[in-house]
Amino acid sequence: MYTDTHCHLAMMQQRGIALEDFFKEYYDETEKNKTGVSDAFLVDIGTEVDDFFERIKLKNIAEEAAGTSIFLYFSAGIWPAKEDVINRKNECAVLEEILKEHAHKDICALGECGFDRRENPAETSRAHLAAEEELFAMQVELAKKYQLPLIVHSRDAFEETLGVLKEGGHDKVVIHCYSYDKRAAEAFLDLGCYISFSGTITFGKGVQKEQNIGLLNYIPKDLLLLETDAPYLAPMPFRGKTNTPLLIKHTYEFVAESLQMPVELLAKLVNENGRRFFVIKDA
Repeated sequence: MYTDTHCHLAMMQQRGIALEDFFKEYYDETEKNKTGVSDAFLVDIGTEVDDFFERIKLKNIAEEAAGTSIFLYFSAGIWPAKEDVINRKNECAVLEEILKEHAHKDICALGECGFDRRENPAETSRAHLAAEEELFAMQVELAKKYQLPLIVHSRDAFEETLGVLKEGGHDKVVIHCYSYDKRAAEAFLDLGCYISFSGTITFGKGVQKEQNIGLLNYIPKDLLLLETDAPYLAPMPFRGKTNTPLLIKHTYEFVAESLQMPVELLAKLVNENGRRFFVIKDA
């Protein structure tokens, strides 16, 4: 099996995926070591301040189904939903209490957090957009304070995202589910950001495919991560279907072909990058 640096297990469960079966299959595939990586892992991502204590129970399900939860890690963060933007100060206060107890224990990163112009479009009131920016900036500061890597969500908000990151000065950031072009990548890379691609990198033909391949080859190999964002964004040929980390092999195969390297080598590379980013020790 392959390392998946960004998935939403509880949301998979809501889509009807039996996590008991999934955990067993994921661990069984990992143990087979087909890719040359026997210590693949996945990170379950937080989007709401109060979701952490329910998600941490997934470790119990993994233990029962697979006999271990060694492959399972967690982040905690606040996605820019409208209500959370409005209640940002209280939400961040609760998040900090969680981090005080669980950072570097059950929590390996802060996020996902950032900007979303579908949830908060440009025509939204200036006050609300400013509050969204403040919510993001507050979490950047928390990540720095607790020495946690930061997982950034950025949809149609390149300039705003770049501005907060420049101001925040955090030295360990990943732009998850990367959706911008090479020019934007250059700006993020100049800040030392990791770039993570989901199944969307496999979408498109012709010019779009060539652009995707060019973008993949532009990213420094030591700053490359791969993810599913499951249950969303299933790679080809499963586009539009419910996604799980079991489908990430199709993303790995596309990226390996695009980089003209063996998939086994790519699996080892991404695993090493992910462990370095999240500060996960070798199994």
